[in-house]
Amino acid sequence: MTKLIKSAEPVKRVIDEVFLLRAVQSQLAPNTPIEHLTELVKSARVERFAAGAVLFQEGDDGDCLHSCAAAR
Repeated sequence: MTKLIKSAEPVKRVIDEVFLLRAVQSQLAPNTPIEHLTELVKSARVERFAAGAVLFQEGDDGDCLHSCAAAR
């Protein structure tokens, strides 16, 4: 499965979208129907950063959502 995910970007995107949908619904919007979250998830990006990387500074305008997740 891991080999497939790494070899085919469309497969990785579908798996990322399922992960994001479940994460958003369970952590942020548990009473929101999945159909209402689909557009949000389709526009989301999964990014990975090096340990210790600065993602934002105090006082920066908020323009995204950050979540810490274990390596998948």
